[in-house]
Amino acid sequence: YELVADLVEARKHSVVFFQWNHQRDNLVAEFEKRKVRYAVWNPDKPQTAVEYQQGEYQVLLAHPASAAHGLTLTRGTATIWASPTYNLSWYTQGVKRIHRIGQKEKTETIVIIAEDTIDVQVWARLQSKNMNMIKLLDDLT
Repeated sequence: YELVADLVEARKHSVVFFQWNHQRDNLVAEFEKRKVRYAVWNPDKPQTAVEYQQGEYQVLLAHPASAAHGLTLTRGTATIWASPTYNLSWYTQGVKRIHRIGQKEKTETIVIIAEDTIDVQVWARLQSKNMNMIKLLDDLT
């Protein structure tokens, strides 16, 4: 969580994807400790995305199931994953929240992978899924 907060502090505006409630809670605690302006995405409060786009928050925390599709968050220039996801759709769509029409800045994607943990295997599986999808789509054309 400290690493994610360090990465956020080094950037003007970021989107951080978390997968677990404890990740969200620990990130919120770290941002509050550091006085980082943040919001947690709640689809019942769509005004949060507008406020983020207006620059009111340095970081928007979101679960990819509720925020990886449909939102335009071009204020952000970094997508940070607190841990890798196994879900290829969440990952590819999540990355596209900041990298889309209207984005004028260079964007980056950062995935935190803890060594010697299941994260390494999850990331490898995600990359394998992605390569299989690319191959399938290439075969269809």
